Amino acid sequence: MVHDSPGLPGGEDAGDEQGEEQEIKGFLGWLESYLGTKVEDLTPKTKLQGFYEHDYESFLAVLKKNSKKLAVDPARREPEPRA
Repeated sequence: MVHDSPGLPGGEDAGDEQGEEQEIKGFLGWLESYLGTKVEDLTPKTKLQGFYEHDYESFLAVLKKNSKKLAVDPARREPEPRA
């Protein structure tokens, strides 16, 4: 007999939640390495940390607002070639 995990919305269990948290941390780590700065140093950092709750345009607006702190130009659409 199979039972759903009680207490977690959407039938998620603790393993799903941990996997999601690791995915978020992984993306933010990649983003920091790509941008050349820590997300903590950008404003509003909560929009970047909660990227999965916002649309692309608002995410990009935060990057553009902080463009002087970044090693890349967030307005540039195509990826820069790697050296």
